[in-house]
Amino acid sequence: MVTAKLRWRRIEEFREECREYIIKWAKINEVIRLQILDGLDEAIFELKRWTEKHTQIFPEEENLAIRKAALRQKAQSLDCSKTNTTSLYKPQRTAMRILEKSEYLRIFYDCLIWEKTMIKINDFATAKNIVESQCKNWSQLKFQFACCYAMEELLEDERIFDKNRRRAFKKKLDNHPIYHFWLRVLADRQEWNKLYRSDRLIVDQRLMLAFKFAINNGFIELVKRLWDGLSEGQMEAIGFLCWKKVCFNLQHPEMVRFLCTVLCRINKRGMAQMSWNNFYHKTYQTLDVEGLSRDERLERFKKLECLLENWCDPLRKIILSRENFRVFTDSVYYNRPDSFLLFLDYLEDSKHLINGAKKEVDRIYEQKKDKKSVQFFRQQLIRRQTANE
Repeated sequence: MVTAKLRWRRIEEFREECREYIIKWAKINEVIRLQILDGLDEAIFELKRWTEKHTQIFPEEENLAIRKAALRQKAQSLDCSKTNTTSLYKPQRTAMRILEKSEYLRIFYDCLIWEKTMIKINDFATAKNIVESQCKNWSQLKFQFACCYAMEELLEDERIFDKNRRRAFKKKLDNHPIYHFWLRVLADRQEWNKLYRSDRLIVDQRLMLAFKFAINNGFIELVKRLWDGLSEGQMEAIGFLCWKKVCFNLQHPEMVRFLCTVLCRINKRGMAQMSWNNFYHKTYQTLDVEGLSRDERLERFKKLECLLENWCDPLRKIILSRENFRVFTDSVYYNRPDSFLLFLDYLEDSKHLINGAKKEVDRIYEQKKDKKSVQFFRQQLIRRQTANE
């Protein structure tokens, strides 16, 4: 029943119906009710993430063609009805329904594979499941999923994607950067070397467009496959170009984690400079929460937590200690113990940084007339200092 409702209802409508149903539950502890509602919100957020990510596999031109055909059919139906007003049997004013790209994906909701230990969809396992169970007679969609998830063995199978099929795909899909890339290299394996340009700092523009699409939309399997052929300078150029958007949107944590690890190994100082403004903006949003609802505050805090969780340890420590531990001192000024404790958790194993943070908090303590407001923060730092001795 749940799958059927998800398939034919908008996600937000389904969410509201579920919330109303849970709120009406009798004889349930309020804390447990809130936990269930939070779990529902996380599941809906993850479902939206998966849907938004996979709307990008449909070329815009193809969707426009469907819309134009639907509008043309509707216009013809209306014209026909006007010219046949005296006819006994008038044609029905029906037309093909114009769908958003996200609505195509509803038919695959029962194919989603969720992780067993967390509220998260396994994108790659889901893609394989869709290809194997839903695309047996749908070769174009099979090709699209195979391209976006770098299923190279499937793409190179001539029995499934022969030259005639690839020629047909080229007419319909060639304007999309990922399909253009794969159609090019499948036609001629020598194109790999031409696109990578190992003797230059910048790769071919077509490969750059494929990288930008894959990184910005979270297709980590494809990024890792394409990443193998890059020189260190090319990695830095492509990674730095995409880092700010990936880091700011925070829709694809795995991509943040992968890029952070690779780019910090190449240029840690440059990564810190690029990341600081984005991080402090998210910190300020978490601290300045006057007038926000509980859900909005929780969403902002989760984004900040997600960013810290997916950065590599060296970058985390550089950012948290930047500008004389500014994120710690601002948490004290705004009296936000939740964000302060979150930052402190990531300094747990660094005695030097904890001492530095305490020094800055002590300075505020000495300046403040109302020392009680700072006492909690000092005590937390003292406890961590004692634990590390």
